[in-house]
Amino acid sequence: MPDPTRLLQTRDLQTGYRSGSKKTITTKGPLALEVRAGQLICLLGPNGAGKSTLLRTLAGLHPPLEGRVESKGVDVRQLTPTQRARTVSLVLTERVGTHQLTVYSLVALGRYPYSGWMGGLGETDRNAIEWAIEAAGIQTLRDRKLFTLSDGESQKVMLARALAQDTPVLMLDEPTAHLDLPSRIRLMRLLHQLAHQTNKGILLSTHELELALQVADEVWLLQNTATFHRGAPEDLVLNGAFEEAFAHEDIHFDKLTGTFSIQHDNRKPVLFTGEGLPSWWTRRALQRNGFFVVGSVAAGAEPTPRISLIEKEGQPYWRLESAPGDIQEFDSIAALLAGLEQRLH
Repeated sequence: MPDPTRLLQTRDLQTGYRSGSKKTITTKGPLALEVRAGQLICLLGPNGAGKSTLLRTLAGLHPPLEGRVESKGVDVRQLTPTQRARTVSLVLTERVGTHQLTVYSLVALGRYPYSGWMGGLGETDRNAIEWAIEAAGIQTLRDRKLFTLSDGESQKVMLARALAQDTPVLMLDEPTAHLDLPSRIRLMRLLHQLAHQTNKGILLSTHELELALQVADEVWLLQNTATFHRGAPEDLVLNGAFEEAFAHEDIHFDKLTGTFSIQHDNRKPVLFTGEGLPSWWTRRALQRNGFFVVGSVAAGAEPTPRISLIEKEGQPYWRLESAPGDIQEFDSIAALLAGLEQRLH
C-alpha cells in the first residue's frame, strides 16, 4: 500500500537545463528525495548551487534532466494544471505584476483551483482566506493595494496566498529574503508550526542556516552539482557537511554553537577566566577583535595579557593584567577592549 505520509517523492532525479544537445546540470543524480506530511525541510547551499531549479522541478514547473517527481505515484508533469495547483503551492521571490490588486484579492486567488474560472467564493473559500491572512500576520494589510507594499510585506502576502491554496505540499524560494530579523524568526517559527499542526509538507530554500538548524526537521544541503547531503540538521553538523559546504579560509563554522565566525589573521593570544553569561559575550568580543582566547599559558612563554571576570555589588567587572603588576579594572566590555588596544599598541 502507498504510504499516505509520503506527499512527494523523486525517482533517479537529476536537475538542470537543456539547450539543444547541450545539458547544464545543477544537481547530479540519481536523487531519491521525499517530502512527508508534518515535515519542514530546509534546502541550503551557496548561491548558484541549484536550489531554485530543484524547487521548480519538484513543483512540476521545470522538466528534470533525468528521472521524475511523483505525487501519489503519478508524475507531477502529467497532472493537469488544476490537479497540480491542488497538490503543490510555490512561493517565489518575484513580485506580482498586477499591482492594482488589493491584498485580500491576491490572497483570494489562492482559491482558484477550487472556485473554477468563474471565481465564486463559498464559505469554505472565505474561511480559508481569513485563516491564511491571520496565519501570515497581515490583517492590517488586507485592504492595501499591492503597489503600496514593501518587499517584506509583499513576501508575507504571497505566503498567505499559498496558505489559502491549502495544498498538501508548500514550497517557498527564500521566503525570508526581504524580511528584517524579527520577521525572519517569526516566519520560520510559523512555518515550523504549520508543518506540525496542519500536517503539510513544507520545503523552503534559505540562506538562514542558523535559523534552519533550530526549526528544520530535515536539511537538504546542496554543496555543488556532485554533492548532495540530506538528514537531520544535527547529523549534518556532526559529520562535517556544513563545514565542507561553506568552507572558506576566513570563515569558520562552530559545531558547538551552530554559528559562523570570521577568522582574523595574526590573532593575539589572551588569557581569560570567567563564568556565566558575561563570560560568553566577553569571549565573543575578544574573538571579534582579533584575540585568541586561551585558558592557560605554558611556563616560559612570552607574557600574555590576562583578563579575569569578577563581580562587584552584583555587577560584572573586568580585571586586566597586561604585565606583571600592571592591573586595571573596567566596568564594560567596550572599556576593556579599549584598554587592551591601548596597552598593546
